[in-house]
Amino acid sequence: MPSLVTVTDDDRSALADLRAAGWTIGIVTNGMVDNQEGKIRRTGLDALVDGWVVSDAVGARKPLPAIFEALATRLGCALEGWMIGDSLELDVAGGAAVGLSTVWLDDGSDPTGYHPDLVVDSVAAAVRTILDGQPSAPRL
Repeated sequence: MPSLVTVTDDDRSALADLRAAGWTIGIVTNGMVDNQEGKIRRTGLDALVDGWVVSDAVGARKPLPAIFEALATRLGCALEGWMIGDSLELDVAGGAAVGLSTVWLDDGSDPTGYHPDLVVDSVAAAVRTILDGQPSAPRL
């Protein structure tokens, strides 16, 4: 439901800072194109990222490498950097499988079996750490 999705002002500001620092930012999301693009556009993320891929459009879902590769192709850049996400299975495992460093947005679930590079409570906190270049040890 696009109308139920929100992005905090801190997260918006952090994404703007990340882009200003020269990072290319993309979104990899599972779902139907109309629903996911509705969320991206309604929240204003479309103006804060360089592009996105939706699983329904590319025929691959997270955690499959093909969806991450599709984003890299769409953005015209190497598949390097960080995957920030709230799902251990889809985001952390999927990102790690393609060689990305991973950030888990801790939702209080049991992370047993997964090993994110960083555990934080917001996109803004992840971006601050990435920009500082000194990721701390995961809080597990």
